[in-house]
Amino acid sequence: MRLGYALLPMSLLASGVSASSDETSAAFYQLSTPSSARSPVLDTKEALIYLADKYDVSDYYNLGDNEELFDLLSNEREKQTNDQKSKLIAVINGVAHPNTLFSKNGINPTIKINSDEDSTKSLVNQVLHRFPTQYASLNRGVESNKLTEEIVLISSTSSSNEASVEHELITHFKFFNEKLLSIWKSFKTSTMERIGHQQVIQDRIQNPSTLDVINDKLFINDLSQLIHLKNVELNPENENVLFIKLNSLASLGKKAGFNSKTFEFSSQVLADFLVELSNVYELDVLVTSDHLSKEDLEQTRNSELFKRSKELEAIFERDSVKASSSGFCFSSEEACQASTSNCNSHGVCSKVKSKCWSCLCSPTFDKKKSKTTRWAGVDCGKKQISSEANLLLWTGVALLVLIAGGIKLLYEVGTESLPGVLDAATSVKKTT
Repeated sequence: MRLGYALLPMSLLASGVSASSDETSAAFYQLSTPSSARSPVLDTKEALIYLADKYDVSDYYNLGDNEELFDLLSNEREKQTNDQKSKLIAVINGVAHPNTLFSKNGINPTIKINSDEDSTKSLVNQVLHRFPTQYASLNRGVESNKLTEEIVLISSTSSSNEASVEHELITHFKFFNEKLLSIWKSFKTSTMERIGHQQVIQDRIQNPSTLDVINDKLFINDLSQLIHLKNVELNPENENVLFIKLNSLASLGKKAGFNSKTFEFSSQVLADFLVELSNVYELDVLVTSDHLSKEDLEQTRNSELFKRSKELEAIFERDSVKASSSGFCFSSEEACQASTSNCNSHGVCSKVKSKCWSCLCSPTFDKKKSKTTRWAGVDCGKKQISSEANLLLWTGVALLVLIAGGIKLLYEVGTESLPGVLDAATSVKKTT
């Protein structure tokens, strides 16, 4: 790594503020390396230089004569390994207490950052938008690709690979929107099976069935993207750097409250999964406490968040229509396969008309039970009730109706009054 001598942006030069080191506005974590008991406190300018040096874009920034920061950078370089993991930089916005996000996982911040709100926003903008551009300009043969609205991939393909071969992450995320809800449902199911329905697990996480009540689309989208990043095999020869912005906690905190149990639970779920993901990626996390006030949400800066929420609503609504419509069409065979997990292995995606692909379900035979199962639904995921079962069901319903009708008829006959002549004949005649 090299420290350069370009000038810092003016908005970051005077960003230092005085605040308690116990509660700072931002914190930076290196999840793939053991955390230290001591977390140095930096101002925004120092934090920017620290991060620029870590991500090989220090040529654009000036260290100056800050000896303490120079010593810190030197110590950090000594900790670096030659691990071939891809790098993942996650920026999480809207955490109530940045210094304690991973405390229940036993992880302390690598550095704490003291800054005001404007300086924090500027720092986040530098990391998410300028770092990728600067990194690409300093490294030949590196290209930038947008995997989703939240993820940017910076990659350099090995010369041994053909230029025409698409990057595995680009292929992996091509139909992410079609897979989104199935990824989330699978995660909920696997979490409940793994953890069980315990009320408290090591005092870290509440009942996992709480996942069922989380319906914030931004949170579901953020976590599903992280899950999808874990479920891909990366070529070790490719040098990958991924930048991902996670704004869902800011949105969730505004809706449910930053001190609510839902917010606390969601924050811990996200923290737990990031720690798990650090086994696959060299994972760094920049956490900020920007809460996105109501005033902020009406400003241009957050119109992107509002727009993204609307896009996700359309995706969720489309999946709802798809689940309730047997004649749902996909635009291509690949989209059909991705959205239905290859028709759940109970059929094949076939072209049924122009620009319309859907699953044609096939029966499966269980040799052990000597039983044939027929499948239905847009993804061939529902068991189809056989004609024999239908006949038995409706015959039973008809018999129940006949029996009920017969009982009602007998009751009405028994309570019906007799004709006048018969009634007079049966009445007792009084004599004087």
